[in-house]
Amino acid sequence: MSDSRNDPVKDASLTVDLLTEDVDALSEMHRIDPQWVALLQFLLRDDPPLAHLLATIRTAAATTPADATQIALTRFGPVCCSTRLSRFAEIDVGGSAEHIMALAYALGWVRVRVSGGNSVLPIWVHSAIPEVRTLIRDLRERNCGQPGCRHCQEQHHPESLLFAHFHRPTFRPRPAAPDGTSLQRAIVAAGLER
Repeated sequence: MSDSRNDPVKDASLTVDLLTEDVDALSEMHRIDPQWVALLQFLLRDDPPLAHLLATIRTAAATTPADATQIALTRFGPVCCSTRLSRFAEIDVGGSAEHIMALAYALGWVRVRVSGGNSVLPIWVHSAIPEVRTLIRDLRERNCGQPGCRHCQEQHHPESLLFAHFHRPTFRPRPAAPDGTSLQRAIVAAGLER
């Protein structure tokens, strides 16, 4: 406020209150979702203040790369492309600090989004860390085409989506596409392929 005086002591006190609230929220997150906090600690292991904070909350050291890979597959396998997640150890573990931070943001966004939140990726994340959007696309929006990937089979398969959302086993045969198949299905397939 333009008419208030600068009060560094009050500002410091408010900062401590905010920090306390954030630490309490992280502690609650750890109680509710310990796998996520363990993975987050692993991802942020090269950021000393955050690594120390998460180690204090978890009362444990960061997990190993193998354990982090297993947590990623277990925790995010049902809601992300398991083919992409299975490459976590070879692609992500040894990535740059920027890549690891982008992955932490991407998985955090996925976690909130699939738990019922209506989260939109903030504009500042798009600007400051553009790789987050690429990672989200790789994890959730690209069809790997592998039959063993539950997420891609459910989320990129027109009939699976039709049944999940409308409880119908097949698309209407009419109107027909130029090749004689269902035009409805062709439209959905084109949308899924962007």
